[in-house]
Amino acid sequence: MGKRRKNWYDTETFWIKGSEIKSHPYCFQLLSSDKALLLFQQERGIDVLKIKIITLALTSLLLMPSAFAADQVFGDRPNLKGTIPVSTLLDAPQKYLGKTVKIQGIATDVCPMRGCWMKIQSDRKKESLLIKVNDGEMVFPLSAQGKHTVIQGKLVKKMIPIKEVIEIEAARAKKAGKAFDPKSIKSPRTVYMFQPTGVVIESK
Repeated sequence: MGKRRKNWYDTETFWIKGSEIKSHPYCFQLLSSDKALLLFQQERGIDVLKIKIITLALTSLLLMPSAFAADQVFGDRPNLKGTIPVSTLLDAPQKYLGKTVKIQGIATDVCPMRGCWMKIQSDRKKESLLIKVNDGEMVFPLSAQGKHTVIQGKLVKKMIPIKEVIEIEAARAKKAGKAFDPKSIKSPRTVYMFQPTGVVIESK
């Protein structure tokens, strides 16, 4: 057999046909070619089977990081006890304007440029609410899409000028491949959006 020597960290190093093999109470590693002979010295009563079981368990944990992923919090964590359905806000917006409330829902879309907005799916089909912040206040990640989100803040009303409404509708028509007549827009548009003070994007 090759020359045997003792290392400083309480393990043994063996030189066998030019290959260095380390044995340790909890792990061992072959550091050279697959032609080398593996010499494993059992220590402290831990056998090879136990080591394999521990290794498989650790590997499984490393392959499942999402199970331990933390929620993402932006601003102040929402602390109100109850939530109000998005449909309730949109059915009676004047009742909730300027009041601090908490809502929840699945994020269906996120601003791809600066992360300054995202849309939350309503509890009612084909309805959503825009969550909007000033650039840089919060930056919502694209990974939020499809995740359950809890938001606390205030419902606000915004009046969109006719010119902007025309631009919005023209872009929608182009995307859908439909014709659009700017003269069909007769007045400004009132929209409601949610300005958050705190957002939690849940990991699951």
